[in-house]
Amino acid sequence: MVTKYSLSLILLFIIFIMSLTITTAYSRESIRVLPDKQHQTYSTIDSISYSEAMPIKQLFNDLEGPEIKDGDFAYTHNQVELGHRWGAFELAVFWRYDYFLTFTPDTAWLFYLNKNKKSYNTATANQAGLELKDYNIDLNANHIQSRGAAIGYTFDLLPELAVKTRLNYFHSGDMTYGSLSGNVTASADDYQGTLYLDYAYKHDSLLDREEESILGQGVGIDIDIFWQLTSELSLYMQGRDVFSYIDWHDVTYTKAKAITDRVSYDENGLIHVIPNISGTRGYRDEIQRLPSRYLFDLNYQLKDWQLAMQWFRYDKFNFPRVMLGTRERTVDWHVGYDFKTNAIEVGLEHSNVSFKVKSDQLDINKAHDFSLGLSINYVI
Repeated sequence: MVTKYSLSLILLFIIFIMSLTITTAYSRESIRVLPDKQHQTYSTIDSISYSEAMPIKQLFNDLEGPEIKDGDFAYTHNQVELGHRWGAFELAVFWRYDYFLTFTPDTAWLFYLNKNKKSYNTATANQAGLELKDYNIDLNANHIQSRGAAIGYTFDLLPELAVKTRLNYFHSGDMTYGSLSGNVTASADDYQGTLYLDYAYKHDSLLDREEESILGQGVGIDIDIFWQLTSELSLYMQGRDVFSYIDWHDVTYTKAKAITDRVSYDENGLIHVIPNISGTRGYRDEIQRLPSRYLFDLNYQLKDWQLAMQWFRYDKFNFPRVMLGTRERTVDWHVGYDFKTNAIEVGLEHSNVSFKVKSDQLDINKAHDFSLGLSINYVI
């Protein structure tokens, strides 16, 4: 049960790799009020992705590969958007794909053992003397694929202070939202425990329930704040999905209990699972909330240079960063460093186009944090 559930969610999650072609950096330009009679049309493709426990390439290969490390979350956010701004208003249409997984290190480790055909003894050779290993299983999945529209408005509260609010409407026919929890005890020749499953979905990856159409609708709120503290120092805050509420009616779900008391290793150390499953499946109403994303940017500007201290937060996970770049040139450039992932970012910015690339490894096959970026706008 653990292996099948983990695999199904991770396989859905790694679809994001297909979208790691272009993305966009944040831009303070999006919260300024345009002069009278000036219009701006823009297009962005935004993709941010991170896998803590294993490289993206290994995740793509069902965790087959070298030993994973401790980690407890992975996420991806992908959004394609086309919009138009005039004055203080903004209208946009978008498509987005989001997946957020949180899990205990034990959950990822147990899945890794099975996919790499390793027994408990092989995997814990460095822990000689332990006869039993207790695995704390806790896996939470939050996925949605949606399309929608947005309307935004920028308030110039003071000459040096601007606030932009945006209301997003979501229309979705694909989701996975739920959890798997329990405890499993492994020994040299046995593997047993009790697991509890409770999740809503479009595609049932566990019990092969026939797929049915589902529909969810809801709203989300974004907030941007730009404050010019002094002539050299500015503060920018970007909040995405600060509030979200997606209402699903009669969505398919499964709620079950699996007692894995008929689990053992064969002579080759492979896991054989014959769980006793009991539970219900049917239809229910579900309220889905998306993880919030925040970026705080404290920017110090010199004549030709700028230095920024940044703090990115995804749900409850923090990523401190630093950026150094040029300013007021025809084409500006910047370099950045992420203290959590050790990723380095380089980028180029023009008045109409911006591009960036970010990775924690020169060898992309070993990268845990990897993205590319592109943003285009045209002012009339």
